[in-house]
This record gives sequence, structure tokens and C-alpha cells, in this order.
Amino acid sequence: MHPIYQRLGELYFVQQQRELTTSEMDEIAMCLKVNAEFIFKLSRLYNYSSMACMTNDWDWLHEIYMEIDKLEIHFKAQKPSSK
Repeated sequence: MHPIYQRLGELYFVQQQRELTTSEMDEIAMCLKVNAEFIFKLSRLYNYSSMACMTNDWDWLHEIYMEIDKLEIHFKAQKPSSK
């Protein structure tokens, strides 16, 4: 699991107990931004893969799937920052 999801979970439970600090709200915004950027890139690649299938461009499809794999591996491999 990517650390941003862990941190979002932590912050969710923190905000159930008390109001979040400005720094914690900034963290939520940063986590949501990272997630949105990842999802945007992944969605774009999936759309490209559909186009490659519709045009029978199997070489392009293979390249796209390699990019998807790299993106997913990179996203999963991120380590949490030390605090």
C-alpha cells in the first residue's frame, strides 16, 4: 500500500478525535494531489490501451502496458518519509 493511503487513514481517525492542524490539512491536500496525479496518468494510459486495441496496434498496446506496469510498480514502491 502506498504511504499516502496510510497517512490519509491516520488523518481520518485523527480528525474524528480533534480538529486537524493546518499542517495536517496541508498533508491531506498533498496526499489527494499525489493520488489524483497517479489516477490521471493511469486513466490516460488505459484510454490509450483502448485506442491501441481498436486500431489493432499491438506494438503500441505492449508499450502502453509496460508503462502501466512501471507506473504501478513505482507508485507501490514509494517509501514513507521519515518524521
